[in-house]
Amino acid sequence: VLAQASRVYDPDSPHIGTTKNNLGLLLLEDGDLAAAEPLLRDALASDRTHRSEQFDDLAYPLHNLGYLLLVQGNLGEAETLLREGLSIAETNTHRMLGPILTALADLRCGIEADAEARAFALRAVETTREASGNDAWRAAQARLTATWCVARSGEPVDRAVARKDLDELRAKWTAASPFVKRAQTQFAALPR
Repeated sequence: VLAQASRVYDPDSPHIGTTKNNLGLLLLEDGDLAAAEPLLRDALASDRTHRSEQFDDLAYPLHNLGYLLLVQGNLGEAETLLREGLSIAETNTHRMLGPILTALADLRCGIEADAEARAFALRAVETTREASGNDAWRAAQARLTATWCVARSGEPVDRAVARKDLDELRAKWTAASPFVKRAQTQFAALPR
């Protein structure tokens, strides 16, 4: 796909950047983080070159690269990108608002389940509550992340509900997907 797009568009075209973002996301979803990262970095660089700072769809590459860096453990850069994406998504009521909030909740709760982390988690659940169809897994991801965050702060949680959310993610993605891997890690950390 990228080779075909490169024959039609200038290599520096924003269309190539969008194609790289989409391919990078597919690789991320499949768990091929090493192959996804350069494509996602190129996509973000392309959007930064060709779009305004408040271009609403900048939320996509910011989330995608931010999430990849989160699962790789590069928390500082991940947080910077996700917070930038949050600002854009909030300003434009963008559909990536819920996923960005979920990623920020995951990141912040992993560091410390403080008030800000919990606020991200609760907002993520509320924002994704209406997700349906192919996006229903996003609501399950937000709920499981919120449950994990609450548990990290020492409050009791319902593992049975969390198990259903984990199962929904497993039904959507393969075991190699970082979405499933993060969910399994969060679920395993819940008190019994």
